[in-house]
Amino acid sequence: MRGKPVIVMEYCARWPEFFKEEADRLKKGLSDPNVTIEHIGSTAVPGLSAKPVIDIMVGADSLDHTNSLVVSIQELGYTYIREYEAMIPDRRYFERVGGEIDFHIHMVVFGGPFWIEHLLFRDYLREDPGAVEQYSALKKSLSKEHRSNREAYSRGKAELIASIMSKIKK
Repeated sequence: MRGKPVIVMEYCARWPEFFKEEADRLKKGLSDPNVTIEHIGSTAVPGLSAKPVIDIMVGADSLDHTNSLVVSIQELGYTYIREYEAMIPDRRYFERVGGEIDFHIHMVVFGGPFWIEHLLFRDYLREDPGAVEQYSALKKSLSKEHRSNREAYSRGKAELIASIMSKIKK
C-alpha cells in the first residue's frame, strides 16, 4: 500500500465476504488452532466509508508465537513489512496487494492492548450510526486533501479516533 493514493469509497457489502474467504484461507494455511482471526478496520463496520483494504487481526498467545507464524503467512503470498515494528513493536504487519481488494494482516498478542483497542473501536462504530457518519465524512474529506500522503491522512483521523476511544474507556 505504500505509495498508493488514498482513495476512500462508500461501504461495499462484499467486504465481509472478502474477509471471510481470506480468514478461511489463513486458518487453513496456518493450521494452528491457537490463533484467532478478526476483521478490523473500516471495512469491518457496515456503512462506513473506507479504503478498499481488508484489515485482518491475527491473535496469538505470545509475541514468540507471532514470530513463529511469519514464514507461514509469507507462504500465503503476503509481504512482511518488518520496518513497521519500529512504530508498533508488538505487531507483525503484512500486506497482500493486487486483485479486486488488498489485505493487511496485523498479527498481535491475543488480548493485548492492540487487540483490545481495535475490537473496542470496531464494535463501538458498529453500534453508533452517528459516529459512522462523522468518521465517514472526515475520511472522505481527508482523502481528497491528502490523496498522495497516507501519513497526513492518518494523522488527520487521530483526533476523532482519540475522542471515540476516550468515550469507550469511560
